[in-house]
Amino acid sequence: METNFSPIENYPFLSPFIFTENPEELEVHKEALLKQLEEVWRPLAIDSCQSMEYLTAREKVFAGVIEEYYREQYKKIVESSLCTNNSFDTLSKNTRLLDSIIHTAFEYGFADLQILKERIKEDLKKELLFKKRSLPKKKKKLGLSRTQIEKVESNPEDPDQRQMLKYYESIEAELIHEIENLSERLKELEELLPQVQKSEIKLNLLLNHLVVFARGGYGRAELSFASDRDLGYCLDTQQLSAGESEICRQFIIHIEHLLREAGIETAHQYFELNEDLSRFKDPSVIHTIPSILESRVLIGSKDLANALKRRFFQILPYETFVLSQIRDYNDRTVPDLSQMNLKEDRGGLRSLQIPLWLSAATFGIFPSQTAEMLALLIQKRIISPRQGYKLCQALEFLYDLRNFSASAKEYHFDDEARESGLSEKDIQSNIINDATERLYLLKKKRFQSIDDFDRYRLQMVNHIQDLSQAILQRLLDRTIVRTFSNFQVVVHLGKRLIVEVNALEGLPQVPISLIFNDPTALLELFEYVGQSEYDLSFELKDEMADLIRIITPDVISSNRTQIAKSFTKLMLTPFTANAWRIMLEICEPINAESQPRTLIGCFIPETNKMRFLLRNLAYHQHPVCVHTLNALDRTQKELDRLKKDYQELYQYLEPKHILALKWGILFHDVGKIDPQTDHEVSGTSIAVNALERIGYDDQELFTLVSLLIVHHTTVVQLSRTSAYFDQALQSFFEIADRNLINVILLFLCNISDYISVSESNAHSTRGLRTFFEETYRVFAEMRSSKLQEDSMDFIQTYLDIKKNDLESDTRIDLLINKSLRENIESVLLTPLKKINKEERKLLGKSEDDLQVLWRDLKLGSLDKQGTDQTTDKF
Repeated sequence: METNFSPIENYPFLSPFIFTENPEELEVHKEALLKQLEEVWRPLAIDSCQSMEYLTAREKVFAGVIEEYYREQYKKIVESSLCTNNSFDTLSKNTRLLDSIIHTAFEYGFADLQILKERIKEDLKKELLFKKRSLPKKKKKLGLSRTQIEKVESNPEDPDQRQMLKYYESIEAELIHEIENLSERLKELEELLPQVQKSEIKLNLLLNHLVVFARGGYGRAELSFASDRDLGYCLDTQQLSAGESEICRQFIIHIEHLLREAGIETAHQYFELNEDLSRFKDPSVIHTIPSILESRVLIGSKDLANALKRRFFQILPYETFVLSQIRDYNDRTVPDLSQMNLKEDRGGLRSLQIPLWLSAATFGIFPSQTAEMLALLIQKRIISPRQGYKLCQALEFLYDLRNFSASAKEYHFDDEARESGLSEKDIQSNIINDATERLYLLKKKRFQSIDDFDRYRLQMVNHIQDLSQAILQRLLDRTIVRTFSNFQVVVHLGKRLIVEVNALEGLPQVPISLIFNDPTALLELFEYVGQSEYDLSFELKDEMADLIRIITPDVISSNRTQIAKSFTKLMLTPFTANAWRIMLEICEPINAESQPRTLIGCFIPETNKMRFLLRNLAYHQHPVCVHTLNALDRTQKELDRLKKDYQELYQYLEPKHILALKWGILFHDVGKIDPQTDHEVSGTSIAVNALERIGYDDQELFTLVSLLIVHHTTVVQLSRTSAYFDQALQSFFEIADRNLINVILLFLCNISDYISVSESNAHSTRGLRTFFEETYRVFAEMRSSKLQEDSMDFIQTYLDIKKNDLESDTRIDLLINKSLRENIESVLLTPLKKINKEERKLLGKSEDDLQVLWRDLKLGSLDKQGTDQTTDKF
């Protein structure tokens, strides 16, 4: 990976969009700030012997000086942004301002390093003393627990004693774990304290083994008024002693604390050069990698920064990264003509950033600025110079709008804006809409008319939409080779298509029928399809139909154990439905009995009969096979939604539960292949037999799958019985056997099936979701309650409490409204005194606050949110 790239001199028209480092100017700002800090600090004359008080005082001085300086300078930048037609000038000024404050915090904090070291020693000594006291107590508790275990073990037949044994054994295991951790930490502390004592951190040592860098938009020197202030720290602990490393870590924390106290909130990440970075391969956090690779060094060792970048580039999973970014790109919302999210919508800033990240990953070059990346694309003939300039123009304008929208409320919305009929609540950061557009035209004289503004804006958005798509198409018009246990696949990235399957390199090339004569190898291919969401080319699907005659029941039977393991891996992929769809599409011509034979039918013959089977068309919009695959696809979306909206619930689901859910969904309508039976009942035996046939032997799995098949519409029906809500809740609990995991799985199964039935169902899920939310609330209270009531009694109690709360809230609301019509004294205060003098006396302490809230409500000038909040306080 190249870490230095500068072809910008070949394309001078990109120069206005380049950030130029200016060390001399940075030094002037930093020295002026440090001088100002010293002038405020010197008269305080605080004794450094009291390290905690000394550092606290230093932090207060830093906060006061820097906060005021930053506010003044930021205001100047905002004001100057109205007078420039190149927003990159504003981005550069904002970037340099933050750079100067980071540098100042570093030097100011370094002056405190000796005092910080003393505090570290004090903290380590306290921790050592505490842990030395704790260890004997833990060991004593462990001895008592073991004594209790011996007593309980003497009477193993008693059920209560068996329960007690489990309890004490869990305590024993927990104490053993705590004692091991305590002992290990004590050993570390005893080694660490003397090392901290003798460590002397000189500035050169720090600058050679630490790097502070800017990430994201700040790293690209495109720090808009709406941008996050993303920082990174990397420490080369291999070249430092344990004591030096600890002091450096605490120094980093000290810098962050100084910035936070001054109102400079940063999103920071800390790395050690030798740490395991493999966690960043996960699709959910893979976006961290490009933010490191395009980062910009602020302070410290550039060699260390480049070493960190190389390590991140080495672990970047190219294909996974491409797929995640393409999905992200395709998921962008198409903006309205009159309103747009400047960062997130299609044609916004992120729409261009995604192809640029993919370009950098493809070419192994990560310039830290967008214009440099565009220069690289021009050099590689991905875009023309004219197209590169168009993109820079578009970026400049979107950043101008983003800066304006982020600063509009605080700096631009004034009496002139109000008199023009604008409403402050319509102004939102990162959003361009009618209100922001009108305010922009009022305050900034860049365009003569609203038509000029709209024409230019839509043209710039169109440039990004078209050219970002073109970059992706040209960039991804290539194939990659992926190697598996005994075969290779050739993938066309742009088409997201597997175009070839070959034997391993170096082996004789043979037909697909020989490559996949082992069914587990075939399932390995479809596991990859389930992970990647690739399709297979038409030619490949046709060729793979030959496998249907080869994968016989005898072949399945002889490989049952491995097939079950392979199916489990396939079912746990995020795009399981895609793999099943392809296996259902691969088929032979219809035979004499008019029975279709599919590739998935080789493993589960019942699925052949589901292909294009029509049932209940008055309700179902699709054939059974299509509906089932849609439901399976929806299941993954609902799992993702659960993870996002109900993290505390999602954590209960283990892979075995997700496996049962997906098998349950896959088989939920399989009983319909026999029209003479109740499919919700007959489907269970078909499913269990099918699972046993492909090697599963897990009674818990069979029970869960059967539960989901039998009740795949039950929760939908219960959610519609609002008149008998208490009975519906009780039924749901009893069906789920009062098991939270069953409650979650039944809901996911029902809503996935329901949405996949028809378009109208997909838009009418509110009742079902509300029923689940209410069920979860009641269930959570049942589990936390110590009352041993049956479920119906508990539900009745819960609903009674809700009813009483509603009545109480209504009465209070009526009283408040009456007081607003009349007055607070006669409606609330005088009656309260008659009812309860003590309460009236207590209220007297906060009567002034009450009067202020009442006046705010009386004036009626608050918006709905403000009215609700003020009413709650009242």
